[in-house]
Amino acid sequence: MAASQVAAFVKTIPEMKTPDVQFHFQPLSAGAPGEGLHSFSAITSSICQLRPLSKGRVVIQSSDPTVYPACHSHYLEDPEDQRAVIAGMRFARAAAEQDALKDFVTEEMLPGKEIQSDAQLLQCAKDIGQSIYHPAGTCKMGPDTDPLAVVDSRLKVHGIAGLRVVDCSITPTIPSGNTNAPTIMIAEKASDMIKNDRLLLGMMNQSLT
Repeated sequence: MAASQVAAFVKTIPEMKTPDVQFHFQPLSAGAPGEGLHSFSAITSSICQLRPLSKGRVVIQSSDPTVYPACHSHYLEDPEDQRAVIAGMRFARAAAEQDALKDFVTEEMLPGKEIQSDAQLLQCAKDIGQSIYHPAGTCKMGPDTDPLAVVDSRLKVHGIAGLRVVDCSITPTIPSGNTNAPTIMIAEKASDMIKNDRLLLGMMNQSLT
């Protein structure tokens, strides 16, 4: 079955223009992908902050290509990320206390009812939090005047002829949700641009002959 059977997009602050947290729900209990299910009957609810502000860094360790770089993720370093995750955890807990569910819930395994303060919830998030499966934005689209931009508006790599990047890495910011649909859109748009460029090149060559 799918990774999650229920999903919801939630505003942790009502005045926000768009939701900042994606909420997931599964009719099973598991600690992490690949570890198998727990031996007891349970449900799992989890939250994912959609637009994190914390910035990590990758440091080259050596000129030897076989030496892995050092990756410093800095998850939950930004105060807004901390606030959003704490609010999302409180939302997940409140959802389990609604009339449709509360009679079926006998115990909260994690974080546990004894975890109540913001500081406790944040520490729990740091202890059990995991990265999500939708990396994006590593080859940012933007003008050549942007030192962080890798590709232009036609997905051509700046400074390298004949090379494009066509996937969700070209998004200037992380999409607010699952990356499947944006990636399909990027690929469809890129295929049209590639075909149009080939057609234009063919027409130019034909006019020259």
